[in-house]
Amino acid sequence: MAITKIIADSITSGAVANTPAFSAGLSGNQSCANTANTTVAFANEIIDTNNAFNNSTYTFTVPSGEAGNYYVFAQARKDNFNSESRFLLEIVKNDTTAGAVALVLGENGGTGTSSYQVAICSILAPLSVGDTLLCKVYHNSGSTEYIRPDGTYFGAYKILT
Repeated sequence: MAITKIIADSITSGAVANTPAFSAGLSGNQSCANTANTTVAFANEIIDTNNAFNNSTYTFTVPSGEAGNYYVFAQARKDNFNSESRFLLEIVKNDTTAGAVALVLGENGGTGTSSYQVAICSILAPLSVGDTLLCKVYHNSGSTEYIRPDGTYFGAYKILT
């Protein structure tokens, strides 16, 4: 009985929780220019256990003392793009530095008809204190297009080791 209480108290206090953790979404449709890498405006913060997600810059920053392995995931839903265009979603690490790198890329190619399909990506990544993450989308449909809030999200959580 005492061990059960210790475990329950540890979980609810965060002692064994997968934190830091965050999840964010779009607050409305977002326009994306043709053939441009557009930062996804994740202004709708859903969960942010350590105040590490900035919903003005749409960036997660690994807090002090929280280096480790993180599960990072994202999805973007296109709003009826033209039929043969490419639609890419990438999670970018340290975008403002010379060492910026796309951790993972999800792609949804043309299907022959207009559609509301999604691009999805996820990765288990080692992150250091101060590393930043954000998402970008790209398309080549020929004109400005939109991504939708229903089905567009970004999040991460530290993996317990």
